[in-house]
Amino acid sequence: MPEQRDDGFGTKHEITGGGFKGPVIQARDITGPVHFDSPRPEEQPAGARSAPQRTAGTIVLLGVLIFAMTSLRAGEEMLSPGSRRVLALAGAALVVTGSLWWATVLVGLPAWLRERRAPRRKLTPAQLDAAAASLASVLTDEYAGDEKQLHVNDPAPIPVRWAAAGAQLSDHQANIRRSPIAATDASEASDQPLDLEGDFDGIGPFFGRVPSQRLVVLGAPGAGKSALVLRLARRLLDTRTFGAPVPVLLPIASWNSAEEDPWHWAARRLAALHPAVLRTPQLAHDLITTGRILPILDGFDELPEASRPKALVRLRRSLNEPARLVLTCRIEEYEAAVEDADTVLPAAAVVQLQPLSVADLERYLPRTARPTAQTPTATKWTPVLTRLADAEDRTPEVETLRSVLSTPLMVSLARIVYTGTRADPIELIEDRRFREQTNLERHLYDAFLSAAYEDTGRAGWTGEQARDWAGYLAAHLRRTGEQDIAWWRLGEVVPRSVRWVGTGLSMAVAALAVGVTDYDHPWWREWFPVPPWAAVLILGGLAAVLDWAFDAPVDAPQRLSWPGLADLRGLRTEARPLLGGMLFATLGIAVVAVLGRSDWAIITSIFGGILSTLVVLNWLIGLFNRLADPADAPEPAELLRADRRTQLVLGVLAPIRLPPRRWFTEGMLILLSIMMVVWLRIADRGTVTGVDWVLTLGLFFLAWTVCRWSVSASARLWVARLYLACTGALPWRVMTFLRDAHRRGVLRQSGGLYRFRHIELRNRLAEAVGVTEDGNNLDRARRENVRPSLAALTSAGPLIGITFWLSAIVIVPDFEYPYRDLSEPCTLVRSAHVKELIVDPVVRSEPAYGYCHYDERSPFLPDRSLQITAFVWRSYWSDGSGVDVARDVLRENTEDGDKPLPGLGDEATVLVRRDGPRDDASAIVSVRAGNLTVWVNYSEEYADPQRVSEVAIVLARDTLRRAGVPDDVAGTDARALPDVPPAKLPDRLRTAEYRRVPERSLLGPVWERDEYSDIQTLERLKVPVRVPPGSTCSEAKKPLDNGEWTARCSNDGGDPPLLDMADLPCGKHACGAPVIDAFRMRWAGDDARGWKKTATGHGRYLERNTKTGGYELILFLPDQRADGEHQLWFRALVDKDDAELAQKMVNAAYTQVTAR
Repeated sequence: MPEQRDDGFGTKHEITGGGFKGPVIQARDITGPVHFDSPRPEEQPAGARSAPQRTAGTIVLLGVLIFAMTSLRAGEEMLSPGSRRVLALAGAALVVTGSLWWATVLVGLPAWLRERRAPRRKLTPAQLDAAAASLASVLTDEYAGDEKQLHVNDPAPIPVRWAAAGAQLSDHQANIRRSPIAATDASEASDQPLDLEGDFDGIGPFFGRVPSQRLVVLGAPGAGKSALVLRLARRLLDTRTFGAPVPVLLPIASWNSAEEDPWHWAARRLAALHPAVLRTPQLAHDLITTGRILPILDGFDELPEASRPKALVRLRRSLNEPARLVLTCRIEEYEAAVEDADTVLPAAAVVQLQPLSVADLERYLPRTARPTAQTPTATKWTPVLTRLADAEDRTPEVETLRSVLSTPLMVSLARIVYTGTRADPIELIEDRRFREQTNLERHLYDAFLSAAYEDTGRAGWTGEQARDWAGYLAAHLRRTGEQDIAWWRLGEVVPRSVRWVGTGLSMAVAALAVGVTDYDHPWWREWFPVPPWAAVLILGGLAAVLDWAFDAPVDAPQRLSWPGLADLRGLRTEARPLLGGMLFATLGIAVVAVLGRSDWAIITSIFGGILSTLVVLNWLIGLFNRLADPADAPEPAELLRADRRTQLVLGVLAPIRLPPRRWFTEGMLILLSIMMVVWLRIADRGTVTGVDWVLTLGLFFLAWTVCRWSVSASARLWVARLYLACTGALPWRVMTFLRDAHRRGVLRQSGGLYRFRHIELRNRLAEAVGVTEDGNNLDRARRENVRPSLAALTSAGPLIGITFWLSAIVIVPDFEYPYRDLSEPCTLVRSAHVKELIVDPVVRSEPAYGYCHYDERSPFLPDRSLQITAFVWRSYWSDGSGVDVARDVLRENTEDGDKPLPGLGDEATVLVRRDGPRDDASAIVSVRAGNLTVWVNYSEEYADPQRVSEVAIVLARDTLRRAGVPDDVAGTDARALPDVPPAKLPDRLRTAEYRRVPERSLLGPVWERDEYSDIQTLERLKVPVRVPPGSTCSEAKKPLDNGEWTARCSNDGGDPPLLDMADLPCGKHACGAPVIDAFRMRWAGDDARGWKKTATGHGRYLERNTKTGGYELILFLPDQRADGEHQLWFRALVDKDDAELAQKMVNAAYTQVTAR
């Protein structure tokens, strides 16, 4: 006898006869028969390469940009050598990686590998059976709760019956029976009619009697189709044995039949509804195609009218011979679809639910109300049922009520409205408004809602508000073709212009992080005067908008869970490739080190070590983080609490969680964080402290956490609540509202989901707010975002960026800059040193420019000048480190003749020269210590170069020490100022020609004796003058044509204050009047008005305001000398506010001439 065995899938396996030796391999034992013709979701067309190629090209361009900016900027280095090397290597690595990836995609290697590996990724039959058993366990509790909330058994099921539908809607009886073409006996005859009648309680055995296990349930709106298939699913689950298919209810309204395979859609919906059991859509698809799931597609009439025929054809083509299926639809819609498609579902039995009869109502409705006092069997329904049972009663009210109460939905609403309330159902007959069926149905809906929201005092809203909010939800569900109210998908109603608020907030935090660093010299500042924080805000806002323009799919709620042994074993399996890669990388690093490139080996080791650590951490995060299954949740609020806990606990690990959800925003954050870390590492310690590190990195961390949080389920709900509350569509306490609606019976709960009590109730509420049967923008709204499958390298992009970020912290050279801030420049030189050098010093200080200047006050002492200039240099992106900046500044100020000074600071030079009007010796010592630069400029009249050089060196060393430079850097030379020999004064000083007599006044004030000024003697004019400090006096090298000699004293070329002079020699004879008049006219013009005589009566002087707003004082004076008479002319020109200065200069000249 042949051995036969039924595997539970309706397939008989048989081995008969023969002496065959060896193993017998059955394909069924590996994958099972294919019930539905549907390719696995992961199998992509071989030609779909454009997206990976674009990604590879982007990586190449990014690498080229990084490499160019760090390696090809000759003479304009942006970063320190260490950081440039790291960035250049990273850019080259990106170029190589992107090029290799592009080449592999071009030749089709990834597609070939997918095809080779696809069979290995499929689970074994035992694993699929275990997954199906887990799903069955979850659905058993879920469907039991659904029946309870629908009050199906309260007090007993409504007596729904069915019969065979019209023959034109069903396949041939022989096809339903699976009869062969040539029947050999009566049991296989195809002309015997099937018994397709049954009632509600017998749906389980009835389905078992359908040979093809394919059933189409038709009925009028509210006829009980959904409740019937729910009872079918419950009965099949209650009687299910191991290996039998798991019935799964799937509302079909969200299927886009024009663009998506039906079983891809079903797999995706199943994975979304039960993520804890079905971790991937591929697993759900395998369960469907191997027959381990019995799809119960509810609501075929909810599809758009134009797409129903195509959907029917597509379903027909996808059915293989062993496939099982249940479909529900309204009668008229199914008839139209069959007529337009000219086809039916093959081998499917089609039944039609029958209207409830008056006898059914007489058996059911009295049991829902309490008995009255008249008789034990009489209730408030008795008068109504008496009228309905009277066949002779043909009044419009009775006929309408008979029609309305022929559907189980209306009966259940009537039961709720008139059971447990004081309302009397007799009004359904006595009220003349209810002659119209529409009015009566609307009354029952409205009465149900009124009864549900009769008392809302403690809820915080009125019944009218609650109905409006419920209407908004109903309209949204009808537009999207959904039945389930998933709180995490409420964010889909928020406009895209509002959704980016969360990521925009993260970029605002990043801009704040850049702002607190005081980094204000970016390389683009020359072309675009925008501060860095504003640039981050602008570019970050653009990135956030782009991310929301390419909106990511909604994250399902997540929960924390402890990993089990199976998870740890899976982690061990996944770790094997990482261990192999680490071994290979170690060998590569060893080879590089042997070749003498130890720096490359160190950098690669650090980079690889951090990357491996982040990968392991990401795996560990996956162990403790799970998608929450809505079916397992006791209520939707518990899902929300679990997701919030998960985001709170795992929020600190946001930067290393994969895959990325906001490509543009997260990429911007990676770039900014790398730039800030590099800058913080190369910046001066004077500008970057530990607090700066904590604040900057903490703000970046917060920005990343906000970015990740913004795509979580709880965050999207928060944004949706904010938007919906502001628009008045839903209350701010939306979860409380949903919970209250469930308590009142408007919604029913299925695990973590809510659903309207009946789809017709949803439709009625939607119509009340103007949403028609077809919905608004139904096709567009129903399209769901599906996360694209990305290559491993692309998904790991942020992880690689973070690895580079952390590597930069370790690799970029650490510059210690102990010089933070300098005190006032004048405090850097000892007052004792100043007194040793300058008898009566005059101080000029400009702290903003970092210098302090000392001059001798009295003009009668030798001129001595000391200037100290000191700066602490800070680092900016385009300048390298503070040491680099200080070194560059020192070298830029180097002149020919600078001699190095070893033992003073890190580097120092001295320049000795003679300059100024008297060719005084001066020495400039330039010294750098770290990021500190100091210039000491000392000049002294009558001193030799040796003295000024030694004085400047002593002062420079002392300045370094007072600035906080250690002695070993400042220099250990103990020589002090007293050790420097003083200058040797000449026998006749420069000021000896100046007559030190009391100053005479022509007009206004005179110089005080030791007032800060300068005395200079003009060789040819033979007149010493007293001018402001810093003035330079020069004489003409030859006389004018008429013999006159000229001279000028000025501070800055031809600008005031000026002292101009002219000398007309007259020889042994006195100058005649015509000569004197011509001399005066030549230098003062022909305006003789206002001239005044001097006290001696020989001279003339004039004061006047110039047309340019200046003040002018002119003096003509004769001077008797040994060689004869001289006519002298003095003119002081100053700004009008400095008139006293002009008067002092002219009075001094007058005194020197007349005192002879």
